[in-house]
Amino acid sequence: MVTQVTEAVKVNERRNYIGSAHIAGILEIEGAYGTQFSIAHELKTGESVFDDDENLPEPISLGIELEPYVLRSYAKKERAKIYQSQPHFRMPGWDFLAATPDAMVESDDGFYRLVDAKVVGDYKWSEVPMRYEASSQWQLGIARAAGANVEECDLAVYHLPARRLVVYRVPFNPGSVS
Repeated sequence: MVTQVTEAVKVNERRNYIGSAHIAGILEIEGAYGTQFSIAHELKTGESVFDDDENLPEPISLGIELEPYVLRSYAKKERAKIYQSQPHFRMPGWDFLAATPDAMVESDDGFYRLVDAKVVGDYKWSEVPMRYEASSQWQLGIARAAGANVEECDLAVYHLPARRLVVYRVPFNPGSVS
């Protein structure tokens, strides 16, 4: 059973909490969005270097444009029903810690999984890059703490040069968020 899911949040509301997009930067993982300083500045002031669509880096802009396509392709490939788009979870007692995955799906076996859609410029991955692993673990940890019965996060990754969708299943690792 899924509990503690609230309505999807607007992008500018995401500057009010530490979310999965911040984790790799906070942990100083290579290839992360932002630095510890830029993330602290964004959370404190609400200002971001990406305050308007004109300043968005191309990978972020493409990700926003292609996310619905990636999620539809994922649902078809995995034969999964999208249970909720952008469910929002807050850490009980710590409201400034939150997660908003791109979707939560109910699979044929009746279990729920989180889904994070990505568009990347790589042809393929031999393993999930650490910045995405950290983001997935954060989302799973927050969702579970909020009462969601999820054990896995699927990274639905559209490899742009290869024009191919690959699903990378990330199981929850309790030690990564304790």
